[in-house]
Amino acid sequence: MFRNRVLLVAIMVAVMLVSCQSKTLSPFESAGLRGMIYDADNKPNPSVKITVSRLESETLDFKKPRVGVIPKIEYKEISVFSDFEGRFLFPDMAPGLYKVVVAKPDYEGIEFEFEFMSRTQFIYLNILSFNQLVRKAKEVLAEDKFKDAEFYLKRAESIRQDDDVLQYIRAVSLYRQKEDEKALEVLAAMLRRNDYTFVHLLMADIYEYRLYDVKKALYHLSVFLKYRGDLDIEVRYNNLKGEINEENSKKN
Repeated sequence: MFRNRVLLVAIMVAVMLVSCQSKTLSPFESAGLRGMIYDADNKPNPSVKITVSRLESETLDFKKPRVGVIPKIEYKEISVFSDFEGRFLFPDMAPGLYKVVVAKPDYEGIEFEFEFMSRTQFIYLNILSFNQLVRKAKEVLAEDKFKDAEFYLKRAESIRQDDDVLQYIRAVSLYRQKEDEKALEVLAAMLRRNDYTFVHLLMADIYEYRLYDVKKALYHLSVFLKYRGDLDIEVRYNNLKGEINEENSKKN
């Protein structure tokens, strides 16, 4: 899923005009368009596919800024890949307006329009991987920035929709916001895909400490102990079981 705007948080597209001292741009037939692409840690990002397609206008005046809506005709796409140092080059690019699409497997794609007006223009790009987006979500969640965490999780979800690590972080976020029913929905969906012990443990926490449903808490603790030995969890399980037995004896 592509993000259509350049100025989104954590996605930077910076266009540098080295010859910015001149107020007018000299016409040229073609020139190489160079750029660099980085990841979330500002490290060079190799093997990224950058695709440009020409969006031609009726007129291109280098002495005036672009004003108003200009009719466009889309031209054939050209693609290159960034090298080991994150550099890329489009040779012999004619001046004009272009659509740029940036893509790499397991990374968030971006798409934007770019006007090539000077031989000295240089493009800087940042794209984030799934793991980097999840890491950022965990970092802001640790600071109780729940909206920021969800912002990163949704972006990561556009890359891997049903990833269980992502969904578990979302469930933890909901739990910490006391959105217990929503958290349980996410966790239940995870269990339909795989019988994770850590999911059972979080569900036991919700049922025991938030919803006060001892029987359901006991069930999830029993499943956890079926797969993993843990002395503290075993003590907790036995205490809950004792509470249920005591309650049953009172009824009798």
